[in-house]
Amino acid sequence: MHPDQSPSVKPPAIGRIRAVIARMRWRVADDAGFALIEILVSAILVAFISAAVADALISSAHLSGTERQRSQADQLVQQDQERLKGLSDQQLQGLTQTRTVALDGYTYTVTSNATFEGTSGASTCTSGSAAYFKVSSTVTGQPTGTITDESIIRRTVDGGLRVQVDDQSGVNPLTGAQVNATGPSTATGSTDANGCFVFTGMSPGNYNVGVAAAGYVDKDGNSSPPGISATVAATGIAPTNVTPLVMGQGGSISASFVTNTAASALPVPGYYMSYFGSLGSSKMSSSVLLGSGAPVASISTASNHLFPFTTLQGSTYTYAGNYQVWAGKCASEQPLAPPSGIDIATVAPGSAATATVGEPAIEAAITGNTAPLDVKITYSDGTCTDVWSPVASAGTDPANGGALIFPAPFASNAAKGDPASNVPGVASTLTVCVDYKSKSSPLTYRKQTFTSFTNTSFTAPTLVPGTPFDISTASTSSIPC
Repeated sequence: MHPDQSPSVKPPAIGRIRAVIARMRWRVADDAGFALIEILVSAILVAFISAAVADALISSAHLSGTERQRSQADQLVQQDQERLKGLSDQQLQGLTQTRTVALDGYTYTVTSNATFEGTSGASTCTSGSAAYFKVSSTVTGQPTGTITDESIIRRTVDGGLRVQVDDQSGVNPLTGAQVNATGPSTATGSTDANGCFVFTGMSPGNYNVGVAAAGYVDKDGNSSPPGISATVAATGIAPTNVTPLVMGQGGSISASFVTNTAASALPVPGYYMSYFGSLGSSKMSSSVLLGSGAPVASISTASNHLFPFTTLQGSTYTYAGNYQVWAGKCASEQPLAPPSGIDIATVAPGSAATATVGEPAIEAAITGNTAPLDVKITYSDGTCTDVWSPVASAGTDPANGGALIFPAPFASNAAKGDPASNVPGVASTLTVCVDYKSKSSPLTYRKQTFTSFTNTSFTAPTLVPGTPFDISTASTSSIPC
């Protein structure tokens, strides 16, 4: 500085230098802020790239594992197919197997099936054509889903026997029914989804083929029906035309007894009950009798013993009114046209039906009876006889002079019995015997017998003998009714 200059006076150059320095400091600070932003952006980009790479690596590993599992499943399917092709005809009959296989920490379920089919691909039982085995192998449990493979085994099948089993419709197949063949050799099997089973490798000769399925019966209530007869040849499959065996899921009937007056239906005991099933083109071979002859309030059939007879209406099967029941042990006691609501039961597959069994009423207009009456009613059609004794009174009829009401069998002098039950038209009659014990000694009975009359009406009681009679004046006997 020049000695003559004042210290407070600054040369212009110094000011400019300070201004430049200040601007440089601002720029440095501004550049530092941008650098920090750039570092943050770079870090975020690195994070995104790392996540994408990791996801790609994970997906690649997962895909590799899935493909490995699918490859293992494919190998299991092929191995099972080769195994099935090595089985004999007897081993392939109705084959259904399920097993599990563990590989690399995964569990696979292998299902093997074999069905016997015709050349058209339909069940051999229904097509009747030359047959082959179709075998299928299915593997489940792997993440990729289900893998299935099928193949055809074509080879000559000798000593074969086809069996078809249908349900009560006679059309729908019954799966899982046990089939047995007895003859020069014996064999058993189970029907497939087509209701079909084919025996192979049987010795030539005559066979009886039976079928059984839990809870199922044939039209006559047999859980093990007689089946069919067939002849097996050394070559080929018998029979050429298969008659299906028909089984239906059995039901039952519980029936109570009533007798009808003009006013009401009165509960009464029953001595016997018979039943017959028929609907559509099917029918039982004959009626079935239940009861021991002792008066009871109700009678029930065996559980799951009745075949569900059916008819097809449109696309629906109906079982309405497929059984008729009646009071009595003779088939000819079956009414042709019972009143609505009685003597008819509906048995659907596996059902427990109820029914009301009607007993027509007779009225005995009796006077002078000072002791309890003993009433005996005998039904006869010349071949079958049905005796009800002692028959208890169901009450009195005030409208008919206090006549005593008794239940009785159905009887007619015309043809009776449902023609479908193979009952011939016969004339039937009733005999009614009434007595009472005397109070004198030796013990005697006042007895009156009325014979050869019919009793066809369920709603209008028959008066016996037609007008009141005084039993106190009847002849005496040492033998009661």
